[in-house]
Amino acid sequence: MKFEASHYDTVEWNPVPLQPGRMFFKFPKIFKTKIGNKKEVIFRSPCRVDVGLLDFSALKFVDENDYKAGEMSFAGDAYTFVRVKLTKSQKIKIESERPQFVKHYALLLKQSTNYKGGF
Repeated sequence: MKFEASHYDTVEWNPVPLQPGRMFFKFPKIFKTKIGNKKEVIFRSPCRVDVGLLDFSALKFVDENDYKAGEMSFAGDAYTFVRVKLTKSQKIKIESERPQFVKHYALLLKQSTNYKGGF
């Protein structure tokens, strides 16, 4: 793809599908994970509204996976919830409308904490 913000500013970008669990940033050190008493946690995250590019002349790619373009986001009073249970099996069982998305974050969590169990 070729993006043109102005006749002075063009960039080519060829995105590829992301494989679940692919890390773009590797932590310099992974600390041992100490599992506490709780085997189930519920997380909550507010919805986000992204109004997109506000200034197309600011479209600048900073590396192969990121760009800076003058975006603005807002959080709403609606929430997404996720329940995570720790298991002894290494399998990741996902019940979601977006299983690849959830699998990606579960694999990132396992890699960044060196967790050997499953979810």
